[in-house]
Amino acid sequence: MKRFLRTGAGKTALFIICVLSVIILFLSVAGIAGALQYVDEIYLSTEDQFMDELVMQRLRSDGCHAVYQAAAEDIPDAGSIQVLEDIGNAVFIVRDGAGNIAARSESSDSVKQWKYELSYAVLSRTDPEEDGSFDVMYLPSPNSPAQGEGWEAAKTYTVSFSFKEGLPEPDLYKLIFRFAPYVYKLRYGIYAIAAVSLLTAILSFVALMYVSGHRPDTEEIVPGPLNRVPFELMLAAVAGFA
Repeated sequence: MKRFLRTGAGKTALFIICVLSVIILFLSVAGIAGALQYVDEIYLSTEDQFMDELVMQRLRSDGCHAVYQAAAEDIPDAGSIQVLEDIGNAVFIVRDGAGNIAARSESSDSVKQWKYELSYAVLSRTDPEEDGSFDVMYLPSPNSPAQGEGWEAAKTYTVSFSFKEGLPEPDLYKLIFRFAPYVYKLRYGIYAIAAVSLLTAILSFVALMYVSGHRPDTEEIVPGPLNRVPFELMLAAVAGFA
């Protein structure tokens, strides 16, 4: 093993292992730091609850967008229903406070069962100078009061969401459903991964320094090709690359 590590292939293998270990360590630490910001969602919830919370965070924002589009259009025919674009893999219908459908997405007719339902309030400005402007507020529950400085509730809406079969669109929802279960399963294992990658990075770096300048057939320090390159030239090359 000592003889192999002194060869070019051995030194290259040590270098690659060291670099990969540092990258994995960096990603692990970043993952741990992110997880600690959402302790309740990751460590105190079931996998289904964790998934639902991730999806709901995105749906709340997309629901505001859908309600804003529905409320912005002035349709002369009261019986007309706006047809809006799907939001990636998410399809939806928007109902007003009376339960009438105000808008729907293009693929909503294919939905047999709606999976999520969110409530919103359309708020209008009380300032006369802001006549005609409005904003949309997510309501944690249908009966939550809509409050805001300079705003008052005008209308309420409910948005029902579901997803396209097979998640064909490359959007955030597809990313969540594909990779979030693995993230949840690694919520404790990531600490072991970080520890192993740290140890591997240290050992591979020490081994690389130990065999640096050595050849398999001699104990003497042998200069390599890079040692013959002037330091100023290497510094200029590194600076240019940076």
